[in-house]
Amino acid sequence: GIDKAVVAIVKAIKEQSQPVAGRKEIAQVATISANNDKAIGDLIAEAMETLPEMQRLALVLFSIEKTPQKEVARLLGCSVEAVKWHVFSARKKLKERLKDYL
Repeated sequence: GIDKAVVAIVKAIKEQSQPVAGRKEIAQVATISANNDKAIGDLIAEAMETLPEMQRLALVLFSIEKTPQKEVARLLGCSVEAVKWHVFSARKKLKERLKDYL
């Protein structure tokens, strides 16, 4: 079903040499996650652009690229607790910003 397709596409994107960090890549993953609804994907990507850089990076690395928290902490130069906080804060801000679409 759709879940297998999403997993396969996300896996294919992750296997590419480019990380999912830019607006285009985020919009692509978000569109796939929104059952190929490009408008919703673009809204998510736009909302993510408004996040503070550390929150956006932590969210992308941990939630989209599935990088372990310890590795995210190393890459961002912060503690694992800070990574958890950045991801939590980013999700909270995204939920608030996208509440009319959820």
